[in-house]
Amino acid sequence: MRHILSLLFFFLLSVPVSAQIDKAVEKVKERSHKIIERGNEIYERGKDYAIDKADIIIDRYGLDTIDVEGKAKMVDSLLAVRYQKKGKYDEEYLERPTQRFTVKIRSRLAGSGVKTKGTMEGNSFNSNLSSALRLTTNVGFSYRGIGLSLSANPFRWKGNKKNMELRMEGYSNKYGFDVSFQNAKTYDGEVEIGGISTNISSSLVTSKIFMANGYYAFNHRRFSFPAAFTQSYRQLRSQGSWLLGASFLAGNVKTRTDDKLANPSVRTNLCYIALGGGYAYNWVVNQHWMLHASALPTLVIGSFNNVKVDGERQKIPYSFPQFIFTERLSVVYEINESHFLNLSFIAHNTALGARQDLRMNYHKWRLTLCYGFRF
Repeated sequence: MRHILSLLFFFLLSVPVSAQIDKAVEKVKERSHKIIERGNEIYERGKDYAIDKADIIIDRYGLDTIDVEGKAKMVDSLLAVRYQKKGKYDEEYLERPTQRFTVKIRSRLAGSGVKTKGTMEGNSFNSNLSSALRLTTNVGFSYRGIGLSLSANPFRWKGNKKNMELRMEGYSNKYGFDVSFQNAKTYDGEVEIGGISTNISSSLVTSKIFMANGYYAFNHRRFSFPAAFTQSYRQLRSQGSWLLGASFLAGNVKTRTDDKLANPSVRTNLCYIALGGGYAYNWVVNQHWMLHASALPTLVIGSFNNVKVDGERQKIPYSFPQFIFTERLSVVYEINESHFLNLSFIAHNTALGARQDLRMNYHKWRLTLCYGFRF
C-alpha cells in the first residue's frame, strides 16, 4: 500500500513538473530563435563596421597566426561585402559590377563665365565675359570602390598658370555632393557702358568663387547617380527619383580701373544659401546604352552681398526670386561587362542680384569623356 501511495504521489508531482519543463523548453526555443534573428540583423548592419575593425577581429579570434595571403583574402572578402551592399538596393533595378579593379582614363574640358546688367552712376551697363577653357587629363584606379586618381593640365605645361580650380565630388545612390573653388584671371569679352561697347583684356576682371551643392535621392533603392557618373553601379531598368538639394556660393568678382574704359574699381562680394528640389531619370535604352538627365533648381533663402566702388562699400539688397541651378546629362555605353564609355556634362548656373541695380549670372560647366575597364 505504501508503494502504491508513493507511486501515486510521484505521478501527481511529475505531471506539473513535466508541463513546466515542456513550457521552459518552448521558451528556450523561442528565445533561441529571437537570438538568432537578432544576430542576423546585427550581422547585416555590422558589415561595414566589420571592415574597419578587421584587425580587432583578427586578434579576438586568434587569426593573427594565419599567413599574409590568408589575411589578404579575408580583407578582400570583407571589402567585397562592403562593396556589394546587399539589401541596400533593389537588385531588379541595380547591380554592382563583380570585378575587383576599375581603371578610368578621362579628358575634361571646363569653362566659366559672368554676365552682369545694371546701372552705375546713372549709366546702364552690361557685360558678357568668359574665362579661358581648361583641359585636364585624369587617370583613376579603384579597388572595391576605394580609388585614387591623378590629373594633369596640358595648358599649365605651356605656361598658362593664371587659372586654378580645386574640386571634390562624390556620388552615392542616396547622397551626393560637388564642391569646387575657382580662381580665374583670364576673363575676356565685351562690356557696354552707356551704349558704348568695348572689348576688354583678359586681365581686367578676376574672380574667386567657392561653390558647393548636394542632393538627396528619395528613390535611392532603385535609382542610381553613380550608374550615370562613376559607373560603380549598373542601372538594369529605367527609373527616376525626386531630389532634395542645397547650394552654397561665396566669393568675389573684381574689376580694376582701366583708362580706356574710364571705369571705376569695383569689387563685388557674394554669399548665397539656397534650398530646393528637382528630378533625375536614368533611361536604360538596352543592355549597352543608358541616358541620364537631371535638374536641381534651388531657391536662395539667404544672401549677404555688398559692392565696393572706388573704396566705397554699398550693401546689395535681397531680391526675390534668386536661383542656383545644377543640371546634369550623361550617356553611358557598356561595350561589354568589362569595358565602358561615358560622356557627361554638368553645369551650374545662377540668377542673382537685384533686377534693376545689379543682375549677375555666373555659370560654370564641365564636359567629361571617360573610357574605363574592369578586371
